[in-house]
Amino acid sequence: MRFSLFINQAKSIEWELNFQQAALFSCLYELQSWGRYELIDGHPYYWAGKNKIIEEIPLVFEKPDTLKRHMIALENKGLIERKQLKNMPFVRITEKGKAWNQHNQPEPEKGQPEKVVKKITTSEESCKKSRPTREKDHDPSREKNHDNKCTSNTNTKDQCIKKNKQKSPLDFSCWPEMPSEEILKDWKLVRDRNRAPITQIVINRMAKKFRDAREQFGLSVDDVLGICIERGWRGFEVQWLVNLRIGHQQAPANRQEAIEMKNQSAIDQWLGDTGNTYDHGEYDQ
Repeated sequence: MRFSLFINQAKSIEWELNFQQAALFSCLYELQSWGRYELIDGHPYYWAGKNKIIEEIPLVFEKPDTLKRHMIALENKGLIERKQLKNMPFVRITEKGKAWNQHNQPEPEKGQPEKVVKKITTSEESCKKSRPTREKDHDPSREKNHDNKCTSNTNTKDQCIKKNKQKSPLDFSCWPEMPSEEILKDWKLVRDRNRAPITQIVINRMAKKFRDAREQFGLSVDDVLGICIERGWRGFEVQWLVNLRIGHQQAPANRQEAIEMKNQSAIDQWLGDTGNTYDHGEYDQ
């Protein structure tokens, strides 16, 4: 979740954006600094899953349908372009939308010195250490009092780099269906207790097992994960479900029933081995 939102009020008014649209565009604008991207038609498009955006700005959106409407509105205003790749939504900022962080400085009046406007740079550019191109341009005082803290403080520079290299979101599209939010949350807790982090490889390998469980037992993803949660399994195999089903069918209800089942099994085995039959009439005479 993002702790703060930057909204350019001047551009929002100019482009006739409401608060939700401005907050959404601000989030999409910063995808290029940390989001996963794919080249589509020669342009980089960034993954913009609805659940991920809601997770980033929960104060603005709660429902995917509301988010989708405002996404379409931004596209109609010419600020973003949307594409679908492998049933996953991707967006990119248009040339018009790239003006979000530009500042239009008014021309200075006659006789007044022109004000120096600082160039607004991205987080990646700000973390790059600037070097003088010529020896005469070198000024030691500028290095000492440089506005960019990332160049003067090694720890701060490392934090900037780590912030820009966040983990890409996990892709559950290979599963037959998405589990409910509550089931997925509880399953993650079970995995954490077993010190088994959920990675993309784990998700991909479980996809086939989910499909087999549906074909053989008619179990949904929620059903299978529910069994894993109840039994503390960090994963599962289809054979475990087979054993579990057989165990339920053959398990006695109580100790007396277990003794009767054992005695009956012994009698059936004895009759089958010897071929003997017990005739009550023989002893009644």
